Amino acid sequence: MPPGESDVHHKRLRSFLVATAPFQLKNREEVHEKLSRCRQVISEELIAGPGFGIFQFVTSVKEGLDVELGFPVTRKVKTEDVKTWTFPGMEVLSLIHSGPQEDIRESYRKLYGHAAERGIISDEFCRDVPMSFPSVKSPN
Repeated sequence: MPPGESDVHHKRLRSFLVATAPFQLKNREEVHEKLSRCRQVISEELIAGPGFGIFQFVTSVKEGLDVELGFPVTRKVKTEDVKTWTFPGMEVLSLIHSGPQEDIRESYRKLYGHAAERGIISDEFCRDVPMSFPSVKSPN
């Protein structure tokens, strides 16, 4: 069931260090597999929070999804497969989607509708944190 209007929250996120890898996915069902691959590359003791995906909506990718997948980390990860960078602090609209993955578009409609009604302009990306993915404490 998609979240209701009262489930959209305005938050301020602090900046935090992340290790991510770029992917072109055919669909969202691939997220868990690719996050698992990222987790294997990053030393477990460096992981500081849940895995996430940054989905780009303005992209040159014509088929599928343009996404960076990774984890918050405690220090720089030294590997060719992932890059370490600082996810900037920012104000966000946040909601928790509960229900089947195929209904996530309705949650996005609710979130972006909430923003549009208030004249808030999107940065054209979203950060998804899959709630069912095994993780440690959240950085925010």
